[in-house]
Amino acid sequence: MPKKKKKASRSLAPRLCERKCRSTGKPLAYATFNGRYVSFGPAGPDAQRRYDEFVARWLSNGRRIEDPDQPPDDYLVEDLVADYLEHARTYYVDPDTGKPNGEYVNLRAILLGSQRDDPDVVPSVFDMFGKMPAREFGPLALRAVRERMVQSGRICRKEINSRVHRIRRAWRWAVSHEKVPATAVDALTASRR
Repeated sequence: MPKKKKKASRSLAPRLCERKCRSTGKPLAYATFNGRYVSFGPAGPDAQRRYDEFVARWLSNGRRIEDPDQPPDDYLVEDLVADYLEHARTYYVDPDTGKPNGEYVNLRAILLGSQRDDPDVVPSVFDMFGKMPAREFGPLALRAVRERMVQSGRICRKEINSRVHRIRRAWRWAVSHEKVPATAVDALTASRR
């Protein structure tokens, strides 16, 4: 008589998965909740802890991702720029001198700008969208920043593409620190020409 197959037990929450990061090749932890991709950072014990905390909040919120008690527009683009530049100042350092390197200078230029009233200076994300909620910065806003760089006539196409990539990197960092929803990065990734 053949053995009966056991039914797979249905889990209370989506399974934590891993995938390779396209840029670094390191494994990243993620799960899909309500059809939305949620990243938990580099795979490992910290990702498992963040996943467990997220699942607890998700279950207590009636299997919904959004928390209705949290004000939706409290984290502005200017807050994201300040937080990310603070991170970049310590992350992008010259190993010999310990001072911020050229990548930090480039990030500061595109995100914060020169903060001068010079009409020849290309406007930054902070100048154009500082008071906008960070979760609302999407493909149209990114396209507007890109168009202003093109219209300035001072930057070549390769540098414009590099700057747009740096903006997306800032939003990916914010998602990994749970400051904006993962859908913000998905939308910015979809804005490629």
